[in-house]
Amino acid sequence: MPLNIKIECAGEKHVIAVFAKENDHGYYELEAEITHPGHDYAYDFGAHEFGYALPRCYEIQEVIESGFDNIFIDEELREAFLQALAIDDAKSLGMEREDFVQIVIDFIEDDRLEGGSLLGGILADLPWFKETSVFRDSAHDLAKLAYDNGDNGLFYIVNKLYGGGLIRVEEEDDEENSETGTGYSINRAKIKVFIGDDLVDEWSFGFIGWFCTPDLYSSGSWHVERVGGSGSASPETDDFLRTAGFEGCSDGIEKWYRPEEPELPNCFDSGDWALMCDGYLWGRFKTEDEAYWIYDAIREGSWHGRGAFGVELTILHRIASLEKPEHTGERWKNDDPEDETIWEIVTSDGV
Repeated sequence: MPLNIKIECAGEKHVIAVFAKENDHGYYELEAEITHPGHDYAYDFGAHEFGYALPRCYEIQEVIESGFDNIFIDEELREAFLQALAIDDAKSLGMEREDFVQIVIDFIEDDRLEGGSLLGGILADLPWFKETSVFRDSAHDLAKLAYDNGDNGLFYIVNKLYGGGLIRVEEEDDEENSETGTGYSINRAKIKVFIGDDLVDEWSFGFIGWFCTPDLYSSGSWHVERVGGSGSASPETDDFLRTAGFEGCSDGIEKWYRPEEPELPNCFDSGDWALMCDGYLWGRFKTEDEAYWIYDAIREGSWHGRGAFGVELTILHRIASLEKPEHTGERWKNDDPEDETIWEIVTSDGV
């Protein structure tokens, strides 16, 4: 049984029967037979001698017999051909599915047509195409070809036919150059993008997060930005990551390395430990560890951020409450006349 292709001719749907035969060199040649009963070769060509146009079936017959290339290039004929294959299968041509798939792949790899156009029709009409071993074995090469040519359309369809996963991302944490303190965090990493076993792009980058104001509990006090000299994905890679469904593209991959604001102990209204910041009482804490925690967070945020705060930090420890409080050596008294607490200066440092 031949492959029956339906084409428009004289305002009607006519059928052309197509057969594929393997020649001595292992290539398939096509033969086409016009089956519509209204066509008579002798009559049609006799009329053509007197200036009448040949019916379109003869033109299509010539295109088909010139080979698969011209079938694929002619958009209308390509659509009719694939629709016929969806009904009759490749075996009706006289060839196996694997042989037909190989012809399609060779055609795309030789860059004789925008591959996405051809595979778009195949995706719609030939569900068995993606199950063949020839396609499965060639999918990564087709995806790499699409990347090299910047052909997102081809990549999208190859990736969809394959079931996804033709582009993959590997993340490498740079632990040696990453560090985290109380008031800052630096995360560095390298991203590699592969199609199959082919490395198509890579870049190194880093993020630094730090407390950018002494008021650690205010909105916006924690700031994150890229480390100077960080690389980035190429525009082509971002396009293909987007096509493959990576949310946010390279930015979406990198976002997991943005340092999160560290948790800090609460500042209490009362306690035996306190922190002064540039002459005012920043807060009081229940333990020495909590006071030093905030002290270190402000200092480290300044050292690892963008410039100093220009403030003096002092840790105080409550030692007494007197009826008539006064300054005594390395001690400090709050200006509040109702607060009789005397504080001992434990440590002080400018940032």
